[in-house]
Amino acid sequence: MGHRKSNVVALRDFRRESPANSSAPLRLVQRNPETLRLIPLTLFASFVVFKSTFFTAQFVAGSYSDHIRDFSLLYIPLVTLLLHSILLCSLRYWTYCAIVALDTLITIGIATYFDYFSENVDLHTLSATVREFIPVAGSVLVLMPKKAAVVLIALSLGECVAAKHVRKLSLRRFWKFLAMLVVPLAVLGAYKVPYWQATKTLFYDRAIAVHGYYATFLFDVLFSSPSPEADDVAKRIKTINQAQPTPLLPEGTVANGNYKHLVVLQVESLDYNLVGRKAQDKEIIPFINSLREQAVFLKLRPHHTAGSGSSGADYQFLTGLIPIPEYACYKLPGFDYFNTLPIALRARGVLTTVFDGTVRSYWGRAVPFRQMQVARFIDSTYFDHIDTSWGISDKYLLSTAAETINNTDKSQMFLLMTLTSHVPFRFVDHQAFVGNDLVTNYFNAINYTDEAIGELVRSLKGRNVFMIYGDHLAGISRQSYSSYNDEEGFIPGLIFAAEDGEIVQLSNSPLPPGQKSEIYDIRSLHHAAMEFQTTTDDR
Repeated sequence: MGHRKSNVVALRDFRRESPANSSAPLRLVQRNPETLRLIPLTLFASFVVFKSTFFTAQFVAGSYSDHIRDFSLLYIPLVTLLLHSILLCSLRYWTYCAIVALDTLITIGIATYFDYFSENVDLHTLSATVREFIPVAGSVLVLMPKKAAVVLIALSLGECVAAKHVRKLSLRRFWKFLAMLVVPLAVLGAYKVPYWQATKTLFYDRAIAVHGYYATFLFDVLFSSPSPEADDVAKRIKTINQAQPTPLLPEGTVANGNYKHLVVLQVESLDYNLVGRKAQDKEIIPFINSLREQAVFLKLRPHHTAGSGSSGADYQFLTGLIPIPEYACYKLPGFDYFNTLPIALRARGVLTTVFDGTVRSYWGRAVPFRQMQVARFIDSTYFDHIDTSWGISDKYLLSTAAETINNTDKSQMFLLMTLTSHVPFRFVDHQAFVGNDLVTNYFNAINYTDEAIGELVRSLKGRNVFMIYGDHLAGISRQSYSSYNDEEGFIPGLIFAAEDGEIVQLSNSPLPPGQKSEIYDIRSLHHAAMEFQTTTDDR
């Protein structure tokens, strides 16, 4: 019995040790135990490179020519892997993981920005808009590209797990050697885009495509001045506006109408693609749609820049100029506001009053509006209470504005800037359409604003001329609805008249009512508003 048992044990040991019963990878590991060290290193490198390559291809260099894109897809992941390796070798594990988590959050934020604006973010934009961004920070959760965010988070988690095992290989002494490899890579990147050119207007996007965001931001700090020179700003404004001349409306579009007031509505996130559109068998903007045959109905190119946000629209309307993309339009040093609409109208006895649902310092409007001689700037501090999580709701704002307009005897221009239809489209509880997705929330928000505009027009006394335009696109690109047509989107512009709340024909206008096929922009409305005259009783 004991002899039989010893034979069984021997047979089991023989089978365990037999090469025929061992897999090839296992035999390799048995013969070369050092190969086990390659597994965590390979996984760590794979996660870092895949994450960097995915982000670079989707949100950094995807729109560039082949030779730039191919270089970036090789260069940026290689530099990223090298830097992550240096950090892993020189820092504590949990410190490294915290840096990876922060990098992932920043990366998702940049991806959301790029996906919404279709342009790269820069330090000037970040510094100019950080205060403005806080009230609408929830929009990131709504607008972020969900699939991309999941991929980035999953790869980051994999990187941290692999990094924990890499730490056990005692590679800390190699970080100085890895740091030496940065020098030739830096020289290679500088060959494509020199560092001192990274902050130039014509090279900024290309610098991001070649060097990535962090390196370009660092170059921006090192090589750019803290604020632009006034002469440079003036030249840049002149250049960009000469390159895109203003499409003018016929003279006399709003002149000679014996109107009491000029009422201008700058509507948040109003897309041209909403015009005539229905959802769930209901019109999304029924009041604006009702004006298509009675108003001069225009298709406008928005000229929206991230650095100026919504303020870029009123800047165009008041100055007749396109904002430059590099800087916030109301934070330019030495800008001359002399030839602006409020000053021109004041010379004819027409004062300007602005209603804004946010605070007057938002986007830096307060000081420039004083320089433009805006007579009254009524912001959220004027109201008894703030009825949304971000400023004054459109109905509260416009009903208050209606009382002011009806109680104003002399002709004025009133600029009313709405905000309720701003992303994430959840500032009021208005359920015209059933659903809780991004598109339905937008339809509900803009339907609410459309109702508020209709109530304003119907409540005003006397004969007034109106202008309505969107400040920029909603920036939505979904299967059920998109703000864009062939990668370009437009905003509507309307000019119409109303007498005691009833829509009437524009007096003596050379431009007949109805939708126009030509493409204009907000500057076109600026030049039309320049013709506004006081009524006979005011002269």
